[in-house]
Amino acid sequence: MKKTHDWLTEEQEKYQEVKLDDRTSISKTYATKIKSSKNIEIYSLEDMLKKDEKFAKKIFLQRRVALDNAPEATYLNRNFHECNFMFVRKGKKAELDIIYDNSISMNFIFLEEYGSLRLSGNITSDSMNCFEIRLEENSKLDNAILKNKGCFAYHNLHTICSANSTVNSVCFWSGNGLSHATSELNGIEAKTMQTCLATCGDKEKLVLNSNAIHSANNTKSNLIMRGVAQGSSNILFNGSVIVESNGRKSLSKLSQEIMLLDSKAKAETNPVLEIKNNDVECSHSAAIRKIGEEKIFYLQTRGLSRELAKTTLVMGFLRNAINKVENRELRNMFMPSFMRD
Repeated sequence: MKKTHDWLTEEQEKYQEVKLDDRTSISKTYATKIKSSKNIEIYSLEDMLKKDEKFAKKIFLQRRVALDNAPEATYLNRNFHECNFMFVRKGKKAELDIIYDNSISMNFIFLEEYGSLRLSGNITSDSMNCFEIRLEENSKLDNAILKNKGCFAYHNLHTICSANSTVNSVCFWSGNGLSHATSELNGIEAKTMQTCLATCGDKEKLVLNSNAIHSANNTKSNLIMRGVAQGSSNILFNGSVIVESNGRKSLSKLSQEIMLLDSKAKAETNPVLEIKNNDVECSHSAAIRKIGEEKIFYLQTRGLSRELAKTTLVMGFLRNAINKVENRELRNMFMPSFMRD
């Protein structure tokens, strides 16, 4: 991306150079690969500045993703190679399939009233990408992310929801990575459901963050996080629900659970509720447990090997979470074959 604007260069230089750890290595940078798209308008930052400079500059400078204090976010804000503006017009049903391959990108998506978007992404190599998605009234986002094993990824999804808008998001992470998913429920009866599934092995480390902010009456959130750690891997789940003083009648559930397959595997869960209104229904749960030896033994008595018994229990553990996703297409999108309907 050409840095031809003084204000843009100044904005990027606000972020200090950071050295990322050895897990992250993007030796070459490529543009985000759009596998397919339908009913969505896509503009580069340069093209958007030509089309409406005031709007583009305002959105960029006021971006929510700049608030993330992770070193990877700092690196992305300073060194991004691509910035896109995407629009789903009123009443349109859009689709966008993306492959992330050594990309460092910043993306802004706008869903107009009664618009819908099915957004799917496949992370195939080291990448850093962030999405800020603004949903107008009665719009809908169905989002699915598959992060492949063998690479590191930083992915930030920040949705801003107006009245009666809906966010359904499912992600399946494998291997090293850092993910942030945040939904701001700013309009009455806005709702979000985030389902995060994770598997980690060897010496891999995975950190997933799932957040909901209730800033209007009658909003709903359901945050489900499930992980499986084996070898000497490490999984960290951070989940938070904030209900502001104007979030009356809000409903929220936060659930975190991690299964340990080996004695050296590590895990941590951090559920946080911050409630500023008494007229709400909010709950949270968190658990870290070892795989049940008695269940393995039972399956072995039924003819399964020990490894196949463990695999069967892991499949059931993850399947139980994915079954809670109401949208069938989203349940099956990019999911391993054993989890599909």
